[in-house]
Amino acid sequence: MTSPTPPPVYATPADVADRLGGVALGEAEDRKVARFLRTAHTRLRRLDQTLDTRVASGVLEAQAVGDVLVEAVWRAVEDERIGWRVRSEGWPESTTEFDTSPAERGVFFTADELADIGIDGTTDGTSGAFTINGWRGRGHQ
Repeated sequence: MTSPTPPPVYATPADVADRLGGVALGEAEDRKVARFLRTAHTRLRRLDQTLDTRVASGVLEAQAVGDVLVEAVWRAVEDERIGWRVRSEGWPESTTEFDTSPAERGVFFTADELADIGIDGTTDGTSGAFTINGWRGRGHQ
């Protein structure tokens, strides 16, 4: 019995380090980036189950997929480094301004990023605690 072929990797920690300005990642941050990348690859494949097939067939460029993954992981790393939703910090009086707009946290993709690789980003396929669907009883259409 043969083992299944592992799915392609479109972005690496080195790609993320380049996006972060070419800085060398420390051991702890390198592990964190690797974890974020695994999460990003999994989420992207969940959003588009044909992703690897589209890349293999040449319909979609692997570089485009990698760029989307790197941006999502870069955001997550920056949030970890400076604090989630921190907009600015001031010194010496030590003030912090936070972004109060609703925002995602962790690894996520923007609608524009998903559109760049041909995925409809208007919904991520998730729902809240419950969903209410309209119901039409007998005689209603």
